[in-house]
Amino acid sequence: MVVALAGGLLPALFAAIAGSLLLNYFFTAPIHRFTIADRDNVLALVVFLAVAIAVSVTVDRAARRTREAASARTEAETLSTLAGSVLRGARPLPALLDQLRETLGFTSVTLLERTDGPPGPDVFHDEGAWRIACSVGDRPSLTPRARGCRDPGRL
Repeated sequence: MVVALAGGLLPALFAAIAGSLLLNYFFTAPIHRFTIADRDNVLALVVFLAVAIAVSVTVDRAARRTREAASARTEAETLSTLAGSVLRGARPLPALLDQLRETLGFTSVTLLERTDGPPGPDVFHDEGAWRIACSVGDRPSLTPRARGCRDPGRL
């Protein structure tokens, strides 16, 4: 269990197999050999290995779920703080963008909206196709691709 908590599933499986082999070597007749003289001992070793693997998998999953829950709790707290500060502010959009900038560690955040003109061949680089709806921080982006918008196709 300790190996599964500290190292994850693969080290825990390795420890379970190694433990089974050590059990066979030190405690199963003939002692100090990797052979088994009695069929009951084979069954005992197989059950030991199966239980060790099951415990390793269960502990690894529980540890992974615990990390996911902690991450989700942190995210929920951040969103709650963000929503509260935006709702309490007189200017909600700049407050929202400023919270995003601070939370994500950006130097600036810009909200762009498309203009009514016809889109050019590469609308994501065309400065005439966009206007700044709101911006916080220094040097606002003029197009989605100007400073590395991650997925402009979702705009």
